[in-house]
Amino acid sequence: MQLGNKEYRLLAGPQDWRLGFKTRGKPPKQVMVTKIGPGSWAEHAGVLVDHEIIALNNQLIKSMTHAEYVRITTEVRPMEMIVFGDKPQPKGGAPAEAGTSDESDDDDDATSLSSEDVEALKEMIDFHLKDNGKLTERLREIEQEYADHEKCFNSK
Repeated sequence: MQLGNKEYRLLAGPQDWRLGFKTRGKPPKQVMVTKIGPGSWAEHAGVLVDHEIIALNNQLIKSMTHAEYVRITTEVRPMEMIVFGDKPQPKGGAPAEAGTSDESDDDDDATSLSSEDVEALKEMIDFHLKDNGKLTERLREIEQEYADHEKCFNSK
């Protein structure tokens, strides 16, 4: 669906876990599509090399962290993606411009995570582990308080 001059809204449904594209840049800076995997959601949706991803689920790329970007693109479905660039060409439509496809690079999986993505995922996991650690610590404090109150009550 066309939104503006060259902005297009695309939707990844609950079944679309592997999006099949690679990017250059990371939020809050510009994120550009650099490769599309053959047969992927991105190819079927019409994402093109050189499309700029400007928003995910109504959140602008320039206002999110890299960790948020990775979380949304890997964990959230349905996911709405707004891209800026040439009109998307869904599979079966007009062919993409020459040079935008790199089918000869069979060893490069367009759905693999970059080292930046892996680092962002590690940050998210560390954050959740710290949160769980704080909750575990508080639970132990509450259990100790309960045991102290029980001792006090039973000694009377």
